Amino acid sequence: MACASLAPWRGCELAHYSDRSLLFSKPGDLVCLHAPPDASYLAYLNRLGIGPRLADVISCPDLPDTAGLPMAAKLGRDEYLWRQLVESLRPAEEVELQPYMTTRFETEFAQRLQDCLPGTVQLIGGNSAVLEHFDQKHHARQMALALGIPVAPGEVIEIAKAIDWYNLGNAIRRQLCHTGKVIVRGACGNNGSSVQVVVGTHEVTPCIERLRQNDSNITYLVEAMFEVTSSPNIGMFIDPQTRDVSCFSCTQQVFERNLDHAGNQYPLKDSGQLPAMIAAAERFMFFLRDLGVTGHIGFDFCEYKLPAGGISFLMAELNPRINGATYSQTLFAALNQIQRNYGGPSLGSFYAVNMSTALNSFSALEDAVGELLFKPGQHQGFVPRNLSPFTEGKCSVVMVAHQAEGLNELHSQLSAKLQPAVMRRAARAA
Repeated sequence: MACASLAPWRGCELAHYSDRSLLFSKPGDLVCLHAPPDASYLAYLNRLGIGPRLADVISCPDLPDTAGLPMAAKLGRDEYLWRQLVESLRPAEEVELQPYMTTRFETEFAQRLQDCLPGTVQLIGGNSAVLEHFDQKHHARQMALALGIPVAPGEVIEIAKAIDWYNLGNAIRRQLCHTGKVIVRGACGNNGSSVQVVVGTHEVTPCIERLRQNDSNITYLVEAMFEVTSSPNIGMFIDPQTRDVSCFSCTQQVFERNLDHAGNQYPLKDSGQLPAMIAAAERFMFFLRDLGVTGHIGFDFCEYKLPAGGISFLMAELNPRINGATYSQTLFAALNQIQRNYGGPSLGSFYAVNMSTALNSFSALEDAVGELLFKPGQHQGFVPRNLSPFTEGKCSVVMVAHQAEGLNELHSQLSAKLQPAVMRRAARAA
């Protein structure tokens, strides 16, 4: 079986992070990336038994006529790369395509590939029309309500003409009555890229102006914002062969001050609501399965305190695709298998996070903190999740440890090694 991991463009620079696909593959798989991988980083993953061989990575950089296109469309337009891909996959009896998200581009790509290959081609994700529909937040909210899954009080506003901005402002004011705080989200967007928080009526007009100037969405979800105590991400999976629904991961989301997603932690602290959240996710998954969906789906939940005491939850968002926690959980499972192979201690916890750094390559990272890199048999260590954030002054890592206490020690050690590089960069800038 061969696997081609594709990362489409979805309105923000997701192509920048396509090298996360390396964590989803193993030797013998094919991985298609928007840019060539760092050879030393891939060699490190290969020593662990993770990722494809360098010869099995097909890179498809942007050209003037393909910049911003999904990988599936870019590969289809490049005659040389298309032939390379087809010839590489021709010996396989079965080809499994695992994209970041299955859209119409991947569906067309899979059909064209099937026309060229003697073996069967299976596209993970299934019905792309359904996935694209529920990739819009207001559609996911509507279906959650229909399925009896709790969501925050709110409403949906469509911007079709100028007066609708006025209507959006009124919607925000109406929802402020619940908690005194409102979250406004565009129907489409990743990693908090279309999120505004309004605290009080005096912030309504500035919020509208920011959206008008900086956001291309035409549909907005306006919801009361609760004082959240925890934000679990529940990763679910529909097996494309058996159609069985299973829980793939349960992690705690970590957010920055502006609600940008910063990382995930495992295990999460269970307040007693986890079984109910998994059951709610399963209900949604059974519905999606009946519409022909397969593969990974992510659910973001929020836990909050009830006025009378106790904890309740609501569904905040559906990600009909692979999400950040999926990559980290996949890596975590692979590292635990490595530990079993080497007779090392099991790994019980991980923390996936972006850390500030002035380093700009895996080799530089290895020189600076190589002793902290994960090695088979160790009690703890870290693995770079992807290298693209280097261009933003960040290092994306997954720290793993036998016990959660080890993560605190590892985080302190890693911060101490990376922080001097940040300080040197700031001094040069001054």
